Amino acid sequence: MSKVLKVGITDYCGDDDSDDSIQSMTDGTPEIWFRSLPALARTLAGQNLAVLNVIRESKPQSLLQLAEMTGRNIRTVAEILQNMEKHGLVTLHKGENRMVRPEVNYDSVQLVIDLDKLQFNRRQSRGRNF
Repeated sequence: MSKVLKVGITDYCGDDDSDDSIQSMTDGTPEIWFRSLPALARTLAGQNLAVLNVIRESKPQSLLQLAEMTGRNIRTVAEILQNMEKHGLVTLHKGENRMVRPEVNYDSVQLVIDLDKLQFNRRQSRGRNF
């Protein structure tokens, strides 16, 4: 059975403006809310999606193994995964000898944009066609 991770776009993500996303535990709604489409795009850029797919399909046992599978520098892979873990997109399991095993617990990502939660600045949008 396929597991879908729901992500949403909303202007309101709580009181902390320093983070681009929050995680929600509410049933039936997105599990992760991003503050903007660009924030989501930065996190799920094409190469980052490829890394997620390699994790899901190949189940690497370490960051080094993932770096080798993707042909990327281990430092770059670690930075990508730390950012994704912060957003709740990947789980990093710490093991023996400082080994870290990445895990993706879903097969697809579904985008939800709740228009009721978006708050447009009327002055900024005046005269623009949407």
